[in-house]
Amino acid sequence: MAVFYHPDTIKTAHAFDTTRKGADIAAYLVNRGWQITQPAPITPDIAARYHDGTYVDAIITGDPIDIAESQGFMWDEMMWRSVAAQNGAMRDAAQYACLHGRAYALSAGFHHARATQGAGFCTLNGLVIAAGEILADYPNRNVIIVDADAHCGGGTMSMCADWDRLFHLDIHTSGYDSYVARAPHVRRSVTSADQYMATLHNLLAHVESHIKPSDLLIYNAGMDVHEDCRIGGLHGITTEIVHAREQYVSEWAESHSLAVVACLAGGYEGGKLDHETLVALHAMSVETLLRTN
Repeated sequence: MAVFYHPDTIKTAHAFDTTRKGADIAAYLVNRGWQITQPAPITPDIAARYHDGTYVDAIITGDPIDIAESQGFMWDEMMWRSVAAQNGAMRDAAQYACLHGRAYALSAGFHHARATQGAGFCTLNGLVIAAGEILADYPNRNVIIVDADAHCGGGTMSMCADWDRLFHLDIHTSGYDSYVARAPHVRRSVTSADQYMATLHNLLAHVESHIKPSDLLIYNAGMDVHEDCRIGGLHGITTEIVHAREQYVSEWAESHSLAVVACLAGGYEGGKLDHETLVALHAMSVETLLRTN
């Protein structure tokens, strides 16, 4: 198993959970005996395979500034290094998972990003980049994106809705970035905590007849569904339910002999959710996904 994190993730001046929490999660895991693998940052050419070249240039140069800051962060000259590091971790973790079974990228800020701009704290769409690279490298594999962030993955869907061999399964507790899901993709909204796990079971069942051993599951493992999270949390979704979700996804993937790559996705301190608890929640996800099989 491998955990991927690049220290350039925190280089950008904008201090927010998306740009900072990976470092503390990495340190937490190291203290628990995990080794961290440093990935290669993606290049602008790789980003431009999936995002408009003008947008990629804006992230690098800050011009035009409204596009460079479209995800909601103030631009600075280190933004590209941070974004390239996070997306490189996701790309390398996906490649590792296809060869060795499972991997985790300590990266966040992907699923709202569009081809031509960012949105909702997301700059480049690492889910799409990882999926596209694997589909190109492995023409006999399918990719299943399971998005368990509290918010809808409208950016992802806008970029790859028509791709062959890709299935997008989205379970969310907030309507932000909503979209109409068309087969083979499925989106499910949850408004009551007691429906959450049953909805997840139903969601994954939709794709079971289409997948085969060695296909890749890309798991967007958001902690922002937790009831104490100020952005997206749903009352009644406790730490125990989030843990049960991670266990179920892990065991479901194992039962179908899927490769698995996961990333941090949403999770924001503030209100009732302090930084230490947020880090521990994300670390729990890593340890559950990487130690189950």
